[in-house]
Amino acid sequence: MSLTDATIRTAKPKNKPYKLFDGDGLFLFITPPQKKKGIVNTV
Repeated sequence: MSLTDATIRTAKPKNKPYKLFDGDGLFLFITPPQKKKGIVNTV
């Protein structure tokens, strides 16, 4: 799954924080008060 603009905009907060991955080391971390943080894992 790739992180598209539509995927990011429609991501809704849940009771617990969760991550949406793009498969290339980038993920979006979504927390309950609907804060969104993009994080890139480097190897």
